[in-house]
Amino acid sequence: MQKTLVVAGAVALLSLSACGAKTEARPAAKASAPAGGPEVRVQQTALGEILTDQGGRTLYAFVPDKQGFGSCKLDCQATWPPFVSGQKPKAGQGVDPALLTVIPTGGGVEQVKYAGWPLYTYVPDVGPGDVDGQGEENGLWWVVGADGKLIKKSAAE
Repeated sequence: MQKTLVVAGAVALLSLSACGAKTEARPAAKASAPAGGPEVRVQQTALGEILTDQGGRTLYAFVPDKQGFGSCKLDCQATWPPFVSGQKPKAGQGVDPALLTVIPTGGGVEQVKYAGWPLYTYVPDVGPGDVDGQGEENGLWWVVGADGKLIKKSAAE
């Protein structure tokens, strides 16, 4: 009985050692950020050519932001998250790089702006090219055209 316990203990110890050695031999996984910052693109939709992120998500402007500073805060951001970046955003095809800037928001994150408009996404837009936020909240939210102007029409027009 005593011999069996010693053998069982030794086997358990070797098993634990092997697991530990295997784990230690593996290199630590590193979190990798995408190369460069996010990309602002132009996409053709029912509203015309509009700005989207690199995944095709529509980017919106908030009319009260006309002074160039993001005024959508706290509860507003739960529905309208700012389009932010930890790196300089890229201008995709059709996007004027001279109109693409950022607003420092703290913590190494910046909100992306186009033609002076801070950009936001809309949580209910679930797929690329969705424009469900167009004209929302009594006409305060609009998609942004490639020229930097707000497109104030509905998709049905």
